[in-house]
Amino acid sequence: MTEQENVRTIQEAYASFQRGDVQAVLNVLTDDVEWVTPGPTSILPLAGHRRGRDEVAQFFSLLNGSEEVEQFEPQEYVAQGNNVVVFVKYRSRIKSTGHTADADLVHVFTVRDGKIAAFREYYDTAAAVEAYRTTPEQENVRTIQEAYASFQRGDVQAVLNVLTDDVEWVTPGPTGILPLAGHRQGRDEVAQFFSLLNGSEEVEQFKPQQYVAQGNKVVAFVKYRSRIKSTGHTADADLVHVFTVRDGKIAAFREYYDTAAAVEAYRRTTPEQRAAAAS
Repeated sequence: MTEQENVRTIQEAYASFQRGDVQAVLNVLTDDVEWVTPGPTSILPLAGHRRGRDEVAQFFSLLNGSEEVEQFEPQEYVAQGNNVVVFVKYRSRIKSTGHTADADLVHVFTVRDGKIAAFREYYDTAAAVEAYRTTPEQENVRTIQEAYASFQRGDVQAVLNVLTDDVEWVTPGPTGILPLAGHRQGRDEVAQFFSLLNGSEEVEQFKPQQYVAQGNKVVAFVKYRSRIKSTGHTADADLVHVFTVRDGKIAAFREYYDTAAAVEAYRRTTPEQRAAAAS
């Protein structure tokens, strides 16, 4: 293969990557391809030494899960023999932190019989580490997001697992009318809360809108709608959830919302219910 043909092989691989066709990239790799990206593997998910197409496929899966690529622009190609060096402008948003990472990449390829046999990347890994590194507040928000995700898929046990043993759980309103209202302490009492929720309401919408975090506090704003099983009425609410996080677990939860509207939804009866009661 000529040097120009080797450059064309890399250009075609880049074009496949840019249009999201990872399989086309994998197809242009040798079976024993060597794939090396620098940096501390404990922080940078893409860092490491990989061998073979399957491991490179895992690399691209990790890239898709961890970064949203905003710019991938090859600037210059330098070829000699079976090696092709490419200078690339790169920018991505780190999904776990929301930070943007800009990098000048150097890609060194070895081409064998029209296929990529080796790839090695060079760039400023310290800047990438900084972009991936989360603040304590971000870690606390992630704890709440994971708890919400568990609740949304109906995995109450996973929610309970992220609570401290002495968790404090406070929901407002008159306890004689609202079954979820009250002050609870510890996992067992919170488990009873979720059991009461399941028995009294059918959740139709639970949509976190915004998170505000400072220190060990996380405030979440949530759009909520449920059908009250005892009355059949629908209750819409804008919830404010205030969490205290301690060592990666929820130590306290307090909810705020329009309890008068909830009382009305629990109290009102349908015409059919009134007719049944009168007969």
